[in-house]
Amino acid sequence: MAPSFSDRFTADKEVYRGIKRELKIITVSTVTSFVFGVSTSVAFIKPLNEDLEHFFAFKLFQIYCSNHFTVLSFIYRSSFPLIACVMMSHLLQVVYYTQHIRFQTPPFY
Repeated sequence: MAPSFSDRFTADKEVYRGIKRELKIITVSTVTSFVFGVSTSVAFIKPLNEDLEHFFAFKLFQIYCSNHFTVLSFIYRSSFPLIACVMMSHLLQVVYYTQHIRFQTPPFY
């Protein structure tokens, strides 16, 4: 009897366990990097004395909009966690697609 299409592309238990193990490692590393990215961005929300030296936008706010400096700096700081999430999403998409291709191509060899 000829092998069916599903038999050709079904992973045996050893391959399945290897894939599950690698996916756990990938999941832990991506969640960890996401948490570190967001927590680092949250750490920048607190105003510091040296912010005018480190952030160009704050210097612009002080020079051109000194009356609204506090409000503009708060809005600017509150965007940091959102920016961290957006930046991490692209990284996680690349990791997902590369691993998906990696796990799907071995049946063709």
